[in-house]
Amino acid sequence: MDDPWLKRPYDADRDEDALHYLLGVSYARSRAGWRAGAYAHARGRDPRATPTEDDRAREKAFFDATRFVWSWLLDNADVTLVVDPEAQHLIWAWLITSGEDIIHAIGCKRSVIEAGGSLSVDIVRDLLGPRLKGFQVCTLELPQMRAQRPGKKLVNDWIGMDRPKTWSLDPLWLLTRMPMARAA
Repeated sequence: MDDPWLKRPYDADRDEDALHYLLGVSYARSRAGWRAGAYAHARGRDPRATPTEDDRAREKAFFDATRFVWSWLLDNADVTLVVDPEAQHLIWAWLITSGEDIIHAIGCKRSVIEAGGSLSVDIVRDLLGPRLKGFQVCTLELPQMRAQRPGKKLVNDWIGMDRPKTWSLDPLWLLTRMPMARAA
């Protein structure tokens, strides 16, 4: 049976704004986003509650502060998208890599994760392919690469699989390759 999704390369003209938003949301929900107060739940608010103006302002500030990272990666790395085959502008998942052993970002839209079953895991396994079995360097935290734990609170941002133990985290990889950020 064919997969119910389509993989395609990133197209800056069509995908840039959507991917900036998806990456921003994903990382706002990461540890860095929580430390910055970019995610309302980190401040004790119910994530299903309507965001306040303060919530929106904090999230926007985080998005703005990290946008140069996403722009640099989208311009300089390899980006593969999983999209709805019948509406290819609808991005379901993304993988951003450099070379054979560097992973910058991987994620799925929350609606794909909430669809249940193994859809998000199957998509991520398809995106990663042989990378799953070998050593990889992660240049950024992969906030959605988590499995649900029995007896723990359900987290609907987690893909449903953990980052393989053979992968390492090296945030200095980006710092040594990106041009110096402009002072704010």
